[in-house]
Formats: sequence, structure tokens, C-alpha cells
Amino acid sequence: MVQETIQAVREAEEKAAQVIKDAGDSAKRMVDQAEAEAADKKARAAAQIKEKEAALQRSLEEEGKACLEKSLQEAEKEIAALKEGAAKQEVAAVEAVISGLI
Repeated sequence: MVQETIQAVREAEEKAAQVIKDAGDSAKRMVDQAEAEAADKKARAAAQIKEKEAALQRSLEEEGKACLEKSLQEAEKEIAALKEGAAKQEVAAVEAVISGLI
């Protein structure tokens, strides 16, 4: 009877040790899986950030080109207006010189 009790205690200890080992193995697998998922999420987030950054860069470049084009058009209009004004003043100056000579 004592022998049976000792054997039962040993078996219980072995089972407990196995349960502890299994729990440790399971915990390690869970941690490894969580780390892998976190790394995957981090990689996906980084890819999304790069994608959004590239899209923003393209958008800013297009906006910059549009702004530059608008500025060029306004400058061309101003140049044309200045040329027209200069031509009128030139005509007026020539007329003034001619009238002064007559």
C-alpha cells in the first residue's frame, strides 16, 4: 500500500512536470507566433507608409508643376502687358518727337 502511494505520487509528479513542460512549450509557441504576427504587421505598416509617402510625393510634385505653370502663364501675361504698354509709349514718344520737329 505504501509502495502504491509512492508510485501514485511519482506518477502525479511526472504528470505535473509534463503539464508544466507542455504549458511552457505552448507559451513559447504563443510568444513566437505573436512575435511573427507583430513583425508581419510592422512590415505591412511600413509598406503602407512608403506607399502613402510615394503618393503624397507624386501629389506634391503635380501640385508644384501646376503652380509653376500658373506662375509662368501669369508672367507671360504680365510680359505681354508690359510690351504693349512699352509699344504705346514708344508710339507716343515718336509722335512727340515728330511734333517737336514740325
